Amino acid sequence: METVSYAGLIARIRKGESQALADVMSDSAAYCAKVLVKNTGCLFEEAQDYFIEAVLVMRDKILKDELTELSSLKAYLYRICWNMWQEQNRKKARLQNHSTEIREAFYQESQQDKDPLVWEEVQQQSEAAYQQKLAATRSALTKLDDKCRKILTLFYIQRQRMKAIAEQLKFASADVAKTSKSRCYKKWIIEINQLMQV
Repeated sequence: METVSYAGLIARIRKGESQALADVMSDSAAYCAKVLVKNTGCLFEEAQDYFIEAVLVMRDKILKDELTELSSLKAYLYRICWNMWQEQNRKKARLQNHSTEIREAFYQESQQDKDPLVWEEVQQQSEAAYQQKLAATRSALTKLDDKCRKILTLFYIQRQRMKAIAEQLKFASADVAKTSKSRCYKKWIIEINQLMQV
């Protein structure tokens, strides 16, 4: 696709020509994904996902008349990809800030003989904050599906190894169980944060 006349491209997208978006993909996908990987260290597959989302954002802006001129297609799409990547990392950072505290609170509550070193850190928090985290943690766990509840309980409360969990829950391997646990954990933290209104 020639990259000199973006007015024509915008007009084609407004008309609903599917080939117009295909031309955008063939023109800019490789460049945007490659530069995003280079500048952020994200996986190439992630960069491709960001690019597809960026194309859809561009299309929506064009259809809403929020984008009427375009001086550089690649630069515009890359900027959207970059902003999406930054926002995703801000979300990850917010989740990470609470995940360790929440996991420790949940684990400590489940132990009869509490680890004095970890428990001391928990005690330094106000009792109200601790109870809020613990209540959110318990409540969020009940909102997950049965398989997620089981895998998280086995791993975080009963402290079982992934191999044993895989056998018990009939996963194909410990790696598959680990992947499932990771997905469930992310869902759990999202539910907890929503309950805590983070």
